[in-house]
Amino acid sequence: MYSQLINKMERKPEVTYDDIQHLFKIEKVTKQIDNYFAERRARYEKKADLLIPPGLYPPKSYECDVIRDDNTCKNIYNALKGKRFDEKGNLLTSDDNLIDESNLFGTLIYEGRKENSNSKLIEPPKPDKHDKNDLSNTVNFLTFSKHVRPLFTDCDDFNMSNLKGSKVIKFHIYEDVKEKSLRILRELKKRTMPPGVPWTDDHINLFSAWIYDGCRNDITSYMEPAWPSKYKAKMADGDLVKPADQVDLNFEDHIKPMFSKGHTKAMKKYFNLHEYIDVHRYKVEIFDHLSREENDIKLMPKNNPWPKNHVLLFYYWAIQGPNSKKDSNSEKTGPYKDNDENYQKMKRYCDQYLKYIEEGRRKSK
Repeated sequence: MYSQLINKMERKPEVTYDDIQHLFKIEKVTKQIDNYFAERRARYEKKADLLIPPGLYPPKSYECDVIRDDNTCKNIYNALKGKRFDEKGNLLTSDDNLIDESNLFGTLIYEGRKENSNSKLIEPPKPDKHDKNDLSNTVNFLTFSKHVRPLFTDCDDFNMSNLKGSKVIKFHIYEDVKEKSLRILRELKKRTMPPGVPWTDDHINLFSAWIYDGCRNDITSYMEPAWPSKYKAKMADGDLVKPADQVDLNFEDHIKPMFSKGHTKAMKKYFNLHEYIDVHRYKVEIFDHLSREENDIKLMPKNNPWPKNHVLLFYYWAIQGPNSKKDSNSEKTGPYKDNDENYQKMKRYCDQYLKYIEEGRRKSK
């Protein structure tokens, strides 16, 4: 019965501007946005020595351009998440908050701010870090305990024995859901999990907005958002790589173009960086060199180290499994086992690389 239901349901499409433009025709939505911008400007106007920064005025129109500006996008999203008051200034109940609207808009940002299904992706801006001492605007802030955990039933925990060969996911444990959040989201969109009745689009939007907010456990916690691999690299022409997810990364379309002719010529004594067989065979060693700190003599390339986006893209391709994809027609292969030596090495290299960036020992751009 469940399989028949799944077959009748289509994969949840990405949210685009075409899907959210109706929000700006709703009076309570536009009023909430106007009030938010006015309140933010008032904070600066109280301090005469502070200039009002750009991006604190509501959009003159809500055409597609509003989703292209980082500050405008974040401010609209924060406005939709914020507290709502009536005409007399009384705080409205949680039932009057714009939960579904803010989650829909947050999902639009997280999935690439596309105008329509054929548009190019626009990399999402990082959400603002909220002051732990100022919780005035966090009434709708998405947290695991309040918003995400209730979506998973006890039956989901009981029935979910594994997710594509991975360890058992315990939906009632924050650390488990946070660690597997991107994989869970992918399966939610496919309508293949959790076992039982598939989630509604509103619930899936809530989950993706929770990831975009930083997978918070409570309103005072914050983490860097987990970004899908489709945002993790830009090619030489400046266009974002657009695999649907990590499993769609492949050598021909995404990895090979990042190795310049100069790189290939410099390394031809050892292997050919434009040949899948060579790069795949030595991917652990290559990633080790790509992820070294700035002054390390083993850093590759030496004179122009890869930016963070490129390094992480190579990493996500390399850890697909023992047989990383060659091209878009390659069949999907099984993932690494958690105790696999090569997988553990690359994971350790990546952790060290991110630490180098945090400590300023490696530039991110």
